[in-house]
This record gives sequence, structure tokens and C-alpha cells, in this order.
Amino acid sequence: MKNEIIKIVKLSIEELKNKIGKNSFDIFINILKIVIVFLSLWILFEKFKGNTALINSYPYMLWLLSGFIPMIYVLDVLVGSFKYKFDKPFEVINVSSFMFFSLLTFIEIVIFRLCGFEIDVYYFQLIIFMLLLFIFLQLCSILIVNFAKINEKINKVLYIFIFPLMCFSGLFFLKTEIHNRILRAFVNINPVYYLIQGIRDSLVFKKWSFNEPHLFAVFVIINIIIILFCFGLSLIKKKQ
Repeated sequence: MKNEIIKIVKLSIEELKNKIGKNSFDIFINILKIVIVFLSLWILFEKFKGNTALINSYPYMLWLLSGFIPMIYVLDVLVGSFKYKFDKPFEVINVSSFMFFSLLTFIEIVIFRLCGFEIDVYYFQLIIFMLLLFIFLQLCSILIVNFAKINEKINKVLYIFIFPLMCFSGLFFLKTEIHNRILRAFVNINPVYYLIQGIRDSLVFKKWSFNEPHLFAVFVIINIIIILFCFGLSLIKKKQ
């Protein structure tokens, strides 16, 4: 068990190096890609929201950044799981992505500090939600990889839902701004929304997400369903 963990960590570090870049130029290009995507989204949606571009009196740029960083992590793990080639332990996908996510979060915290946000007790909540996001994506990764072993066509269908997952995660808009009941229902059943909201509560709004237990309850229920799916798939594999 210990040797297996060491192996996964070493492979994850190697994967992280490939992700970031092995030389200064590659690192610069990869960071530039992220910056360009973020600035494009910021300019697009700030113009859309009007001149003030405030979310509950907070700058829209920082509000968007607090959701953008975890969304990079979510997409990195999900896309990596769908493209998994069974050439290494699948845990490497999530662990290496979490390392990258932690690095980006550290840079994000520095940016928030430069903008006048204090480092306070709510950062403990940030760590909790980062770990919850890790656990959730690990379950999703297990589910996707097991589906691929059973039938690749199922994964091709599931892959289509990555874009709606991002759109209905609350990344670009507050849930209260969505007036259509059907569209709001998609946000309500999206577990990524609760995780991003928890991270935003920690970084931007400075409040405890656990004061809204009904939101956390939905997230827990969805995770239980995913766990049951994983368990069911493992039984199917054993029978085969």
C-alpha cells in the first residue's frame, strides 16, 4: 500500500511537470494560455453585466477568478478521465491535477491579498472545500474509468455533458440571476455549483457555507449516488 502511494505521488509529480512545462518557455506559454482565457471571460462578462460589474459589492473580476480556478481543476480531471488510456494508475489524473489546482489557488490567494483581502479563519473552509472537490472528482474519475471498461459508447455520451456542467456551475452568473425555473433546477442539481460556491464564500464573501445545510445536503446526496454507482459498476466487472 505504501509503495503504491509513493508510486502514484511520483507519477503525479511527473505528470504535473508535463502539465506546467519542463522549461521556462513552456511554463510561460501555459500560464499565458490561462491568463488569456480568464481575461477574455472577464472582459466579455463584465461588459455584459454593465459598467459597475459588482457582485454583492465585490469586484466581478475577483468573483469570477474564485470560480475560474476550481473550474480549471474540474475540467482537467474530467477530460483527463475520459481520455484515460489505462497506461498508469488512474489516480494520477486527479492527484496531479490537484497539485496544479493547489498551485493556482496559492497564486489566487496572493492576488486577493494584493487586492486588500485579509487572510482569515475562512481559509480553513477553503481547504475543506478543496478536499471535498478532490473527493468528488476522484469518485467521478472512478465512475468514468469503469464505464470505459464496460462500454466506451457510454463515455462518449457522458463527455457531451461536460460543457453543460460548466455552464450551470454558477461560474459566470449568480444563481439568483437565473429566473427560468428549469435552468435554475440544472444549477440546483449540479454538485460543482456547491463546491465553487463554498470556495467563493471562503475567498470573496467571507461567510460559512455550512450555515446553509440544505445546500450541503444536496451535495452529500449526489455523492452517495455516485458512490453507489461506483459500487454497482465494480460488481458488474467482477461478474464479467
